[in-house]
Amino acid sequence: MLMTHAAELHLPPSEASLEVSTLTKLFDIKYESVQPLLDAFAKIDTRKTGKLTIDEFCDVMQVPDNALGLRRRLFQLLDVHDTGYLDFREYLIGLSALQSDKEAAGRLAFRICDMV
Repeated sequence: MLMTHAAELHLPPSEASLEVSTLTKLFDIKYESVQPLLDAFAKIDTRKTGKLTIDEFCDVMQVPDNALGLRRRLFQLLDVHDTGYLDFREYLIGLSALQSDKEAAGRLAFRICDMV
């Protein structure tokens, strides 16, 4: 279902291939909330590649352009595959960690500040 929706949004269907049951357990994500997040991801992904650039992601997260170090650190933290892009899974996990668990968000904030 998500893969079909991704194709309708002109995203590579593989980008919607998630371990939804695992993510639900880890981050208390409801399956019904994943589709709207995929819709938001598709709007951010202006190039329709299924991957977000640092600028696309940081603009949506409202990280100021003049905070280059912060932009890089936040992006590197979420880019777990070190590709220079965020795929939907990385985007979803990052947002979920920030929104659902205040303690995890705090740890994430400290990790961003500690990165060089």
